[in-house]
Amino acid sequence: APLFEDIVPPGDLMTVPLRARDKDAWRSRVLEAFPLDLLIAVERCGRTRAGTYRDMRGNDISAFTAPIDALFLDPPEGCVTVGIGDGGNEIGMGRLETEIARLLDVAPCVVPTDYLILATVSNWGACGLLRYLELLSGVSCLPDAEEVKEFLSLIVARGAVDGISRRCEHKVDGYDLSQLLSILMDLKRCGL
Repeated sequence: APLFEDIVPPGDLMTVPLRARDKDAWRSRVLEAFPLDLLIAVERCGRTRAGTYRDMRGNDISAFTAPIDALFLDPPEGCVTVGIGDGGNEIGMGRLETEIARLLDVAPCVVPTDYLILATVSNWGACGLLRYLELLSGVSCLPDAEEVKEFLSLIVARGAVDGISRRCEHKVDGYDLSQLLSILMDLKRCGL
């Protein structure tokens, strides 16, 4: 939440407690505040078969992970769910749990979604979805290069770290800003 508090309008940001005693109560609050037709999880860790949350290296991060995946395990009726991930531990990877457990040395997430987008970097999968929505709707959805630079600088200044190096630097999963912008430009050139 501290990364986004003054970026997202106050009424559009809800903080879920890390150790929600009554998971049904916060789930009800979320559904009351945001009637949901669509849930999209981007790079959001989901629980394993053991009920823990693990990063892609297998480290237990349960103490730092709010149980947002509960919404995906029991979405409102008619709500479509989408998971976007890159490491096997994210919400949505439950669709491929058996394959991930067989191919990767991770305890996979068991939370499925209706649709799963796999990408080398989850952000790129999200941008791919945005580009597809642009093409279908004619409405601009993708950020431009300046917006990406400004946002990355802002969250790094607030303490965000790269997922690979674990350092506070202008990278996403080991890819520097020029590589990120190159992918964005390639997506902008894509058509149906």
